[in-house]
Amino acid sequence: DISLKLFPNPCIENTTLSYMLKTNSKVSVTLISADGKQTQLIKDEDKDSGMNELSINTSQLKKGLYVCRLETNSGANKNLQTLKLIVQ
Repeated sequence: DISLKLFPNPCIENTTLSYMLKTNSKVSVTLISADGKQTQLIKDEDKDSGMNELSINTSQLKKGLYVCRLETNSGANKNLQTLKLIVQ
């Protein structure tokens, strides 16, 4: 399991995704609109275990509901977590 949160949420121009990894992992973060379309691939990179933060620029997004999807892959262990994000 991954501990994650978005703040501020709702947001206007920026939000920060904070997440804790138990092991070094390949991390992919995407934003998905309410109609199911991927709007942004934010990061797709290797990250170290421990607390990580990612600043997300939402100023180009339309107001509305999005899903922030965080996917990790550390060899045999794959994990998917989602959070609701509201852009105002």
